[in-house]
Amino acid sequence: PTLLIKSDAKITRKLSEYGKHDIIKGMREKTTVETFLSYFENDASPLRVVKDDAVLSGTDTISSDSYVQLVINGEIVESVLLIVIGDVDCSGRLNTTDYIQMRRFFIDDNYTLSDSAYISADVEENGKLNATDYVLLKAYFMGITDIYE
Repeated sequence: PTLLIKSDAKITRKLSEYGKHDIIKGMREKTTVETFLSYFENDASPLRVVKDDAVLSGTDTISSDSYVQLVINGEIVESVLLIVIGDVDCSGRLNTTDYIQMRRFFIDDNYTLSDSAYISADVEENGKLNATDYVLLKAYFMGITDIYE
C-alpha cells in the first residue's frame, strides 16, 4: 500500500531538494485537511494528517511540518512531510511572521530554521534559500505576485 495522488491534483511528491525528507507540496495556504485528502485516490479512512503527534480534523488547516500518514490496522505504513511554500512559521497561513523569520534568517548568522521551515522558505523551489525567495515572499504580501502560480 502507498499514498496514491490523483493525476489531476495540483500537489507533487518528491524527495526534497535538500535530500532529507520525502515531501508533498503544492498546497496553497489555508488548505483544509478535507480538501487535501481529496487529492488522493486512497480510501480516506486509512489516511490522516498529523501535526505535533495530534491528528487533525477535516476543517483544520494543513501547514508545513504536518505529515500525511497511511494507516492500516492501526499501524503507520507511510508518513510524508507536508510543505506549504512560504509557510516559514509552519502555521498554514502566510503572514508577517513568515516574512520576519525569513528576514531574520538572512541578517542573523545565529538564527536557524527547522528543516520544514527552510524547505518552505525556498519560495523559488530551486533547492537554494536566497534573496530571491525573500523578495518573492515580500511581493506576495504586497499583492504583486502569487507564489503559488
